[in-house]
Amino acid sequence: MNAALTTTGRAIGGLRGALCLLAAFVALPTSLPAAEKAPVVKGMRDAATHDTIVETDRVAREEAAREQVKQQQQQALKPVPPEQRPPPPEKKSILASSDILAYRGEATLVPKRAVLHKPKGMEDKIGMQDGARFVDFQEFLTQNRSWLTTADVNRPQAEGNEPLSEALLKSFAKETRVVIATYNGGPISVLPLKVPPPTETVDGKPATGKPAAPVAANAAPNTNAQAAQK
Repeated sequence: MNAALTTTGRAIGGLRGALCLLAAFVALPTSLPAAEKAPVVKGMRDAATHDTIVETDRVAREEAAREQVKQQQQQALKPVPPEQRPPPPEKKSILASSDILAYRGEATLVPKRAVLHKPKGMEDKIGMQDGARFVDFQEFLTQNRSWLTTADVNRPQAEGNEPLSEALLKSFAKETRVVIATYNGGPISVLPLKVPPPTETVDGKPATGKPAAPVAANAAPNTNAQAAQK
């Protein structure tokens, strides 16, 4: 019995020694000296693919476009020197393109060239009067028919493509009131006649000498309708 125990004890002691040797071996350094290490090879750069090139180009173009927009915005905000600024648009005044009729504290506007006939003694009614208030043309006409009247014209006559009727021009000789040209009930300008005057003839043939003197457009003899055409 004692012999068996002794044998077992020895076996355990031997096993314990073997384990210590194994532990010491495992603890030994496994790395090689620095001089014996294998050289580290750096990884090679991947070759650029088609997609990479396209993406790089797209990013570069977008960046260039953003930079251009930024420069344009900065240029737009930059003040322009006075000598480089365009001239301001010409302001058109309605008074500059109109004639004023005024009487007894009231006034109205008519387009220039709308006054076809202005008898003598009516000059004080053409132009603004101090303190006068502006009213509608029809209202002004109704209140001043004693010295103001109208004459209807058509579109070609107003444009200067057709002369005023002979009867209208002759009526100015006896008319004592101011005559305003109207179209569809409203005052309208009558431009000078665009048709060239007739050429003087001799025995039914064109004269070879001095051409005929131009005839005043839309004007009657011995009247001041010519003033409306100036």
